Amino acid sequence: MRHLCPPFLILLALGACTSSADTVGVSVTSGGDGGGGVAPDFVEDFSSYQNVDELLAAADYLFNADRISLDSGVGYAGSDRSMRYNYPTASEAGLDNYTIGFRKDIDPEVTEIWVEAAVRFSSDFTIEGVNLAGAGALKLLHVYPRNVVGRFGINLAGGDSGHIRAEGPNDDFEDLYIYPHGGQGGPEAPITSTLFDEEWHVLRHHIRLGDDDFHEFWLDGQYLGSATGQTAGTPLYNIWLNKNMNQLADHPMELWWGKLAYWTSDPGW
Repeated sequence: MRHLCPPFLILLALGACTSSADTVGVSVTSGGDGGGGVAPDFVEDFSSYQNVDELLAAADYLFNADRISLDSGVGYAGSDRSMRYNYPTASEAGLDNYTIGFRKDIDPEVTEIWVEAAVRFSSDFTIEGVNLAGAGALKLLHVYPRNVVGRFGINLAGGDSGHIRAEGPNDDFEDLYIYPHGGQGGPEAPITSTLFDEEWHVLRHHIRLGDDDFHEFWLDGQYLGSATGQTAGTPLYNIWLNKNMNQLADHPMELWWGKLAYWTSDPGW
């Protein structure tokens, strides 16, 4: 990655164009800003890495690094490559709860942030494991505050027939919970299984800490709601691309990350 100016603005590489199959389905702006002309504080599009060792070295922490690959055949927007997670089968891993994760620290730490990430799932992806008693879940995009248990996160939950949702830290989990299922005239997110289509999907999460803590999120340009509460967690200090999946499937699966960016000034979403 190349640094343009402090703290670390990174140039989006103008690599080989991806095929239409790699970019179809995304209706939001995928350029170097957030759609409002504001440059991000940080951008990662994985285009600068020549091998997986370089990719892994860029993380501030990893879970199951041996399951992370640099995929030079799949890219998002101007990049010709991406980071791929290779999920094992439940019998192979021998675990009910499995994590592949890539952490990027927020430097300097902040009390307000706008995060954008592009994710892609294999067509055989599922969050309903082989031995799961209840509905499955995948912790997808998380932003962690200090001084509290839990995090702000966008998750797939309720099994393959559920809806994407967002949550806050444990000390005010209920007030900060966003469940866009169409109830009471509110927004309705797509059914989770429709995201498993080998197309790119863009997640956006805005978090603001203060006297009243606030967060809101989007999927593929669709606004999916907000929540206000009070948490002792502050400041915001890292971002995770994936945490745990509640239960693995009976077949291997893949998930790709094509972009991570964040802003500390309003990008105008």
